[in-house]
Amino acid sequence: MKVLIKDEPGRSLRIMSSLGWMFILLVVVGILFSGAALAQIPTSSLAGTVQDSTDGVIPNANVVLVNAASGDTRNGLTNGSGYFTFTSLPNGDYDLTVSASGFGKFVQKGIHLDPGDSRALNQIHLGISAGDVITVTSDASRIDTTSGEISSLISATDIKHLAVQGRDVTELFKILPGFANANQGINNTAYDPSQVSVNGAIGSYAANGNPLSGVSMKWDGANITDPGNYGAAIQNVNYDMVSEVKVQTSNFGADLSNGPVVVSAVTKAGGNKFHGDLYTYARTYQLNATDALAKELGNVKPPDRYVYPGFDIGGPVTIPGTNFNRNGRVTFFAGAEDYAQRNNYAYGSASSSIVHALVPTAAMRKGDFSQAQLEQYLGANANTLTPPTTTTNPGNSKPAYALWSNSRLL
Repeated sequence: MKVLIKDEPGRSLRIMSSLGWMFILLVVVGILFSGAALAQIPTSSLAGTVQDSTDGVIPNANVVLVNAASGDTRNGLTNGSGYFTFTSLPNGDYDLTVSASGFGKFVQKGIHLDPGDSRALNQIHLGISAGDVITVTSDASRIDTTSGEISSLISATDIKHLAVQGRDVTELFKILPGFANANQGINNTAYDPSQVSVNGAIGSYAANGNPLSGVSMKWDGANITDPGNYGAAIQNVNYDMVSEVKVQTSNFGADLSNGPVVVSAVTKAGGNKFHGDLYTYARTYQLNATDALAKELGNVKPPDRYVYPGFDIGGPVTIPGTNFNRNGRVTFFAGAEDYAQRNNYAYGSASSSIVHALVPTAAMRKGDFSQAQLEQYLGANANTLTPPTTTTNPGNSKPAYALWSNSRLL
């Protein structure tokens, strides 16, 4: 609905549509509450000491930290000891630039911060002249020696290259060091073909000898572990909606609660450039192996198929025709996924969907439990059976083994 206001004859002022006002209101509310929402997400910190070529500290050096995805820029100065620190940093890749009067520049690109990281850079040396530029490319695979934390990381890149069965990242617990399937015994060597259910796999795996109830699941800082039994998740953590999943098994900081194993998933975020994915995960019966029982019984494979269509999109919030958010600092991310399955087995498998029953022969229903009838009934040589006793039942002329075999199979 659009509103026109007449302020003088022949002239009207066009007022923004009600949908436009609603959109701006949502944006404003999002900006107001973004700080509160961000405070719940496990954030990181980055610190360092700036030195000259002789290892002397440089105070009042300019330090600029830029988020490579969003373009968010933070500025700071080193203190009298040449030290600087940035806190409350969302996970992601960062570029660091350090400069000081009379010295060259130091540039380090690709500094990756995982959720809850506390990184320290101790090799920041400025050039001896103003024209010198020292550029360092971070090695994402290096071991961080500045923290005693013991953790494993599953990144969005890892997820894209891993074969999965379900759509919940807790399925990937089985690939992490120190995790054991609760149903595999102490050797943990049996193959685990299970698919993660709607409750996740929290109650199915133990880590580093901790009990099954010792795994706590957090998504963007919110605890999604079932508070009733600590053996399930109250929400699925979709593969294509997370940027990283960090599994911390030791040496917790004061910023983490619960445990002794804490799994922290972080949702993908928008950036200063539009990006997104349109995808479909599907399975069809033509590619399935024939169920062993179905093959034995001569049953054909049912035309079972399912598909997971989905999308995600992120980028800067823009209002066409205006200068709103021209620096791209207000961003958004959204995604959705659907699920459809057709012609599947009842109860999930051929063995569960087929009803088995042994019907007594016509002669047995008339009281004939001879060896010939038993062999016809059992499909085996009756002499190979081991009865619990060879005596007859009181008041019954039929051998006990025949009644025992009959009742046991039924």
